[in-house]
Amino acid sequence: MKLILHFFALLIASSLVAQESTKPALLSEFSFSVNYSIPSSSKHPVEARPGFGAAVYLPFRLDKKVNPVIGLEFVQTRFYASTIVDGDELFYTGADFSYNQFRLPFSARFHFGKKTTFFIEPGAFASVVLSDFIEGVTHKSVDGKEVTERVKANLTSSPGIGLSLGFGIQIPLKKGTLLLRLDENAGSGRTYLAQGSSNESTIFYNHYLRFSAIYRLPAKQ
Repeated sequence: MKLILHFFALLIASSLVAQESTKPALLSEFSFSVNYSIPSSSKHPVEARPGFGAAVYLPFRLDKKVNPVIGLEFVQTRFYASTIVDGDELFYTGADFSYNQFRLPFSARFHFGKKTTFFIEPGAFASVVLSDFIEGVTHKSVDGKEVTERVKANLTSSPGIGLSLGFGIQIPLKKGTLLLRLDENAGSGRTYLAQGSSNESTIFYNHYLRFSAIYRLPAKQ
């Protein structure tokens, strides 16, 4: 909570020092996105699944070819495993993984063109998991018999940092601006499964491709 409050304080302070002629409204860009995960595991094969997100951004120096951008993002990533072991005597089948994250992104947009412009947007981010869970059918042995049960259980996941690289187009509208962006994000966040057992493994959960539609409010004059 302190990190989020500090972040909003940074946004307010930054908006006050932006150039007056091109100063955007606070949190002037609003985005909705869809993503497709690229998960990897130290032991078990995992499959990609679609997710979604929403974000607010504050860009600076809109009269220049390079715009620094900061923001706050909510991202849900998902993936699937047909079979995954979570201990010496427990495994899942048909396991769906879901992660709800807050991300603090920092990037720079490099524009090419005049009115309608293309841009490249490299950046970095820090992420923290708000909630994460696995849902599937568990299999375990009880008194020599296999017992199955469909469960939804919390996971143990770390925060992460990472890099992003995006490409897009910026289209002026009668009121405001539309940006369409495709980016790849790769972070260090991971989930720990079957800790302390012979089947201990790690899954990296925040590597994904994302498509975003971003609307920018008209700049204040």
